[in-house]
Amino acid sequence: MRQSFHLPINFVLQSYLICRIGVSLTVRRQCRTIIVLLLIAAVGLVVATQAHNTSHLALGLGMMAPGAGFSVPIFVESSVIGPAFAMSTAVMAFVLALILWFGTGNVLAPVVVWIGSAFAAVLFAGGKVIAPIDFAALLPVAGSMPALVVLALVVTRGGRPSKVTFPASVMIAAPRTGELDMSALQLQRLLLDRALQPVDQFEGFEWRDQFQTAAVRYQVNFLSYALSLSHAHYLPAFSGYILEAQQRLLAKQSDRRMWRYWALESLWGHLRRSADPVSRDNIMYSGFVAAQIAYAEAAGGRSIAQDSHLDLRIGNHRLHYNLSALVAILAKQYRASPWGLLACEPHWVYPLCNQITATAIRAADARSGHANWTTIAPKFRDSLLTEFTTNDGQLIPFKSSLTGMAMPMAGGIVMQAFPCCPQHCDFCYKDAFFTGGRSFYAQRVDEALAEIERLPGRHLYFLDDHLLGDRRFGEGLFEGMRGMGRLFQGAATVDSVLRGDLIDRAAEAGLRSLFVGFETFSPQNLAASNKKQNLAKDYAAVTRRLSNLGIMINGSFVFGMNDDGPDVFARTVDWAVEHGITTATFHIQTPYPGTRLYQAMAAQGRLTSHNWDDYDTRHVVFQSAKLTSETLKTGYDRAYRDFYRWRNIAVGSLSHDSLKHQAKHFFYAAGWKKFEPLWDMVIKARRLGIMTPLLEGILSRVSRDESVSGIQRRTPPDLSSVAAGAEGMQS
Repeated sequence: MRQSFHLPINFVLQSYLICRIGVSLTVRRQCRTIIVLLLIAAVGLVVATQAHNTSHLALGLGMMAPGAGFSVPIFVESSVIGPAFAMSTAVMAFVLALILWFGTGNVLAPVVVWIGSAFAAVLFAGGKVIAPIDFAALLPVAGSMPALVVLALVVTRGGRPSKVTFPASVMIAAPRTGELDMSALQLQRLLLDRALQPVDQFEGFEWRDQFQTAAVRYQVNFLSYALSLSHAHYLPAFSGYILEAQQRLLAKQSDRRMWRYWALESLWGHLRRSADPVSRDNIMYSGFVAAQIAYAEAAGGRSIAQDSHLDLRIGNHRLHYNLSALVAILAKQYRASPWGLLACEPHWVYPLCNQITATAIRAADARSGHANWTTIAPKFRDSLLTEFTTNDGQLIPFKSSLTGMAMPMAGGIVMQAFPCCPQHCDFCYKDAFFTGGRSFYAQRVDEALAEIERLPGRHLYFLDDHLLGDRRFGEGLFEGMRGMGRLFQGAATVDSVLRGDLIDRAAEAGLRSLFVGFETFSPQNLAASNKKQNLAKDYAAVTRRLSNLGIMINGSFVFGMNDDGPDVFARTVDWAVEHGITTATFHIQTPYPGTRLYQAMAAQGRLTSHNWDDYDTRHVVFQSAKLTSETLKTGYDRAYRDFYRWRNIAVGSLSHDSLKHQAKHFFYAAGWKKFEPLWDMVIKARRLGIMTPLLEGILSRVSRDESVSGIQRRTPPDLSSVAAGAEGMQS
């Protein structure tokens, strides 16, 4: 008993004393989180070590970690399969609860799932009498949650002090001059049309999730911001109906649908009932609306208030807020905040939202002559530096005010080195998009490398249609990226993979996944679509070379071309699985307007739809030569289902030589399609960054010997031996 109690308690006390030394609020909150977890683990450890039946053991284990209570049969009966499934289910539920907490501020969700899984384990345990479990066997379970938090802090660089200082002077942008061009005027007209519709109408706005970035209130905010900026910079003499437009946009913010989410967020985030979206930290409503008012009045030089700026009807009560009242409330909240910044949703602080709110306060002060910003600016700036800036100068995107946990910049950082592709396929949108201009050019190597150096994290995704399109640029880029420790994904053509050693250099620089446009196995289809770079190329040689380099393949295939028959779907899936394609992107051929394919289809009378929403490569919008529309759509859907069956994922992964590459293939492909609802939830919750360590782990190097010597050791395939025509492509 003494051993099971004193060891964790002593550790807690030592941790507490160490945490008190830290001056950063972030560090103190992180230490508090770890100490709370250690205390819970200590209590659970005491219960488990003193348990004389399976129910008490399940309770103790369930207190130590979510789902751990289901591991009782492992300790008692050495049974693994059933407990492993139950624990996995509980852990997945806890992860989803964490995502819900991240996305909506629901602080109750993780707690309820953790406690609920513990009591569920007690019910399933059965209450059988057992001998006491050895303390040493239970200790790893007790330390799992604190260890995971510490690991998360290491991975996310949480709590590291900043060494950044503000410049002595602030650069102020010069005012814009000139006139709006025709495209900008057309956009201005569209914005005004949206803004001038009746207050209770929202035509052109999208009602989706009202908790995150798709919320209609943000659409209204930023529409108003855009009108204010164009008014101030380009249309200073514009009056009349732009005032009415701003008034109607502001009136929409009083619509109950815009702020009723707050009653739920306040209940599950602050544990208090309050429907007033202004009274508590909620600056993604109050601060953004204040900015909407302040910008519009600064641009127009007059008030846009009618009776009041905001008129909120809550039950039988009406709350009225004007700009000065909003700013006074915000300033009071800032002065009371220990962080110097305000939460944008319950217990989550975003510097970007605070910066928008800060501009609202400054703009309001400039018009009213008040000094609200002066009283809060020093603490605001100091907090940005000490709590929300990493030591390499990167702004932390968001942080939990409860735990001090921060996230790195969202993974999947995107850059573009080549703004297009040198090829000219008939079905590709590129030539239509760049009509009258140059469709392929490259950055300077030093500019691209400097941009990469500035981007946070390890993972990059190059948006270029053809990353290997310019050999001279590619050699310089990949040589400069060696040693950076980057992991990146990109796209290239079949012939560029087979030609020379540029793909080897890319692999050495960190290329781990490549989008390759195989498109079709038919030479007739390739010739008809002007995809000459794929003609007479051995697709199997492409997959072998990329697999040998440890590069996963995202293969692109198009259905519905003139030479495609009913068997094209099964043949394509079978080939992709057999040759170890990691992920497949299937398309229904789509004649985009402006392409040569569209012109040919229109001339032949083969277009069956002009609904541009259907031009997404998932719908049939033309009459195929050898397939009915129903067969084409059904075959396309079946190809996706068949390729991503568990059996085919496993078979495809086994085509690689190394066990690590097989595991990477299996987990990447399974994660890509089998957990789409989870990805949708993560993306909508703006928490993609939490998956970055997992993605980087899967994209890690297959073998340690892929080095410069590897480039020298490998020789490119002899193109003279590559099978010509359809023979190689049918392999």
